[in-house]
Amino acid sequence: MKTLTRNSQTLSCSPELMLSPSTAHVNAACRKDFVSFVRKSFHVLAPSAIFQMNWHICAIAHYLEQVRLGKIKRLIITVPPRSLKSIMCSVAFPAFVLGQDPTKRLIVVSYGADLAIKHGNDFRAVVNSVEYRAIFPGMRISAMKNTQTEVVTTQNGFRLANSVDGALTGRGGDIIVIDDPIAALAALSQKSREHVRDW
Repeated sequence: MKTLTRNSQTLSCSPELMLSPSTAHVNAACRKDFVSFVRKSFHVLAPSAIFQMNWHICAIAHYLEQVRLGKIKRLIITVPPRSLKSIMCSVAFPAFVLGQDPTKRLIVVSYGADLAIKHGNDFRAVVNSVEYRAIFPGMRISAMKNTQTEVVTTQNGFRLANSVDGALTGRGGDIIVIDDPIAALAALSQKSREHVRDW
């Protein structure tokens, strides 16, 4: 609770009301609407870039929300490169899910460790941002585990990054995101495709 003095009057108001109406409304939208949250996450990661809104972002967001709610158990998203798929699926979606429920366990897998770590660091940049803390004040990262590959919440939820050839034995997740399980050149090899399919 904040106390203000105006014209010799003492006024009390909550910290949320101290925000400008536009900030409070944007935070409320980001808390409820995944597309709004994606836009905010994009600007955290690329503050000088222009967010190019398109219908496919709304479509992906809709289906990911159905996954979060448990209405869709398996989902494949196939879009061209540079369509915001990885930021939406591997970065913003886990951050949004953990913001809604910090007990959730998410595993995010990519074809290589470097890409998995890059997405993991982007996720950490989002959840450690001032903007994210204002949107989801109840979600906090535990001091026990906050690395490039694994982030644990204070409520024992987590986001675990791994590669296709990494070890996942003994680890379970409520939601598993497999983002680019095979590199573009490797996809030309039948042996590589079979290896990923078998995995």
